[in-house]
Amino acid sequence: MTARRRPTRPRPPQRGRVLAVLVVLLLIMVVGLGGYAYLQQPPLPPRYTSTGPTVEQLEALGHMTVLKLSVADVLKGEGHGYKGAWLVRGDALYAVDMRRAEIDQREDTGRRATIVLPRPTLLQPRVDHNKTITYAVQRTNLIPGTGDQSKLRNESMKEAQELVERAAMDEEYVALAKRNAELVVRSMYALVDWGVDIEWDDEPRGSGELRAGSLELGDESSPPLTQ
Repeated sequence: MTARRRPTRPRPPQRGRVLAVLVVLLLIMVVGLGGYAYLQQPPLPPRYTSTGPTVEQLEALGHMTVLKLSVADVLKGEGHGYKGAWLVRGDALYAVDMRRAEIDQREDTGRRATIVLPRPTLLQPRVDHNKTITYAVQRTNLIPGTGDQSKLRNESMKEAQELVERAAMDEEYVALAKRNAELVVRSMYALVDWGVDIEWDDEPRGSGELRAGSLELGDESSPPLTQ
């Protein structure tokens, strides 16, 4: 009796499997090489865009300090039975009130604008008592028990305050403050490729505004920038 042979199933072709594996490996290599080439590229430089100067941007700067100067002068005083001399040293600030800035002209196509700024104002002229030197104080009244040296010094320091303020109000310092303000504003907008022309509104300010914030300096000092 002859035994029956079971039918064998056909084996899937090995060639198809090998081809599929090769395709997957090829895709992995392509993706890996592409990622490596992307990582080797130099990073793109940052790009900045701006809508150009606006009143809100300028107002946000508030009182922009543009100059700090140092003042030195000799002061002589006589009275109350004494005479004395002092080397007075002090300092002062110049600031531009950017809240009063105006945009007069603006050209978006050429990225250029004209900004009108108010005249720089003098702030906080003050005597530096730590650096002020007393040269000499001598009695002029020969009557014993008369005279008041402290009163002469106090009145002299009040005059010194006025001296510092008058010296700081020189037009040379105003011109320097303007140049500094122009440099700051132009540099700020040059970073975003805007050109700025500066004009000045030199309408005189009241003496009360100029003297606002005046005070005498106790122990605070600062290095001289202009003398």
